Amino acid sequence: MVSCSHHEEDVLKRLRRIGGQVRGLRRMVEEDTYCIDVLTQVSATTRAPRSFALQMLDGHMDTCVRTAVAEGGEDGDLKLKEARDAIARLVRSWPLLDHARGGRGAAENPCTVGPADRAAPRPWR
Repeated sequence: MVSCSHHEEDVLKRLRRIGGQVRGLRRMVEEDTYCIDVLTQVSATTRAPRSFALQMLDGHMDTCVRTAVAEGGEDGDLKLKEARDAIARLVRSWPLLDHARGGRGAAENPCTVGPADRAAPRPWR
């Protein structure tokens, strides 16, 4: 079985960066930093794990899944199912994608309101 060790240093580097961003948020709050500046950093910090997840998925598809499918048999089918399930979990865990699909909170998504609704914008919750 192939593991993540082929790109372990890059993975660890990204995780250290994410940890640094979270520590930076903590420091900003402790130092009573202006709220908007903290929120800007929160936005960057929430994108980092998504980028990390996509990198992990890409590496997995490129190595583990490709190898298992090339070898054939049940392992290839299992790896494909695992990848599909992982992608589904990622998509469900990203709220903006949920809004785009018409899931929870879609009524407040400005991309889904009709022309009549645009005259009076609704507040975000």
